[in-house]
Amino acid sequence: MTWEDADTLLVATDYGEGSMTASGYPRIVKRWKRGTPLAAAETVAEGDIEDVGMNVFALTDGDKRWPMISRGKTFYTADYKLPNSDGSRYISTIIPDSASIRDVIDGQLVIFLNKDWSGIPAGSLVSLSLADMSADRQVPIVTAMTPTKAQAIENVAATDNILWVKALDDVEGKLFALRRDPTTGNWSQKQVPLADNATVTIAGTIAKRDTVLATAETMLMPPTLYAVQEGKAPQAVQSLPATFDAKDMSVEKRFATSKDGTKIPYFLVRKKSATGSVPALVHAYGGFRAAQTPGYLTGQPYRAGPLGLFWVEDGNAYVLANIRGGGEYGPAWHQAALREKRQNSFDDLHAVAEDLVATGVSAKGKIAISGRSNGGVLVGAAMTQRPDLYGAVISGSPIKDMWRYDKMLAGASWVAEYGDPDVPEDWAFLSKYSPYQNVRKGVTYPPIFLYLSTKDDRVHPGHARKYAARLGEFGNRVYYHEYLEGGHSVAPTMPRMRCAPQCSTAF
Repeated sequence: MTWEDADTLLVATDYGEGSMTASGYPRIVKRWKRGTPLAAAETVAEGDIEDVGMNVFALTDGDKRWPMISRGKTFYTADYKLPNSDGSRYISTIIPDSASIRDVIDGQLVIFLNKDWSGIPAGSLVSLSLADMSADRQVPIVTAMTPTKAQAIENVAATDNILWVKALDDVEGKLFALRRDPTTGNWSQKQVPLADNATVTIAGTIAKRDTVLATAETMLMPPTLYAVQEGKAPQAVQSLPATFDAKDMSVEKRFATSKDGTKIPYFLVRKKSATGSVPALVHAYGGFRAAQTPGYLTGQPYRAGPLGLFWVEDGNAYVLANIRGGGEYGPAWHQAALREKRQNSFDDLHAVAEDLVATGVSAKGKIAISGRSNGGVLVGAAMTQRPDLYGAVISGSPIKDMWRYDKMLAGASWVAEYGDPDVPEDWAFLSKYSPYQNVRKGVTYPPIFLYLSTKDDRVHPGHARKYAARLGEFGNRVYYHEYLEGGHSVAPTMPRMRCAPQCSTAF
């Protein structure tokens, strides 16, 4: 829900039978007046059963509030509506359905292009006049920022006069300050130095001071919060204390060459004194436009952070692989592993592992791979495709059965990412890598640790249960840890333990 005005809410929720989409999200938006029952709320907008869902939100530009309605048609496409000039109804906009709304500043709606539009390349920021759109007038389309081939725009936040942009440059964080000339409508940009070779995150803004609060961290440097103003040296506000001694550790950024020749970046952490082959743990994700950036080794459960720290302290190598499917280099990096191109992400992971072998960092059978959620598809496919290469697998909240993924919980919303298994042409490529369907009798697979939650509302625990059962049925070693609570993030509550027939009972 969101406030439309002081006495009115826009609400998208479960209104009863037929009001939810096949993905399990609200299909209907209603306007709820203060002092009246929700049952009396009037319908403002509706989507289709096949949509992902309807959403409501609002952006604030000075004293002006802009409530908006989005109809998510697929995971990556949405139609946007905003109030007309007198606020009596919601009207369609010229915003491409593939674009993402980022912020509003000085009457301009800032959107991110996931596809080329009106001669402007994908990956760019574009500004559109809200007043012109609400009055249904012709809208000037102005480019605010176009990144280089090595860059990807990630986060955007507006203060009163500056649009702050956090971008990646070869997977390293950069901060930019963009200003709009009110006379010409054109944008200019300046890079604002923060920290070298760091992951940068926009944490908030102080609008009237044109100040952005941003954190910077590396794999060996704890997060530091900075107050940043254009043209001034960043001021360190506070740092988290160091939780380990990093003086004997090093971080390198390297590139592996994938099967099709694409250069795949990865970050390697190990002790400075490391010589010869050591066990390596490779963590990756490779999907849904989500870039994996190098952050402090004790604070990233999605990137195996604490595990990576203990692993390196014991003299081993930890690797964060930036495979295709994420957003490390903008929309094209994601689209290179979409649907029928998914094998590219698996080839990228294999390439990183092979590069560790070729450079003497590790050896076949001594490389563990780790992935959560979509990363569960990744490591499941990787272990079935190359059981000779990997020595162990860690798989959290994993997707494993691509034949039925769209029938369980939120799975129907991911069809735009993976494809539709009910369409023969799509199942033809899904079936080639679906982890559950590609476990073969007579093949010895690396030991796997599956951890998940009974109450995950996104990835059904059935994925991991079936995968463990199939592997165990064929005599493979499976470690299985299912929490009762915690949802998709898997919180540490009293666990329910299960083992496949050949599972170790070390729990």
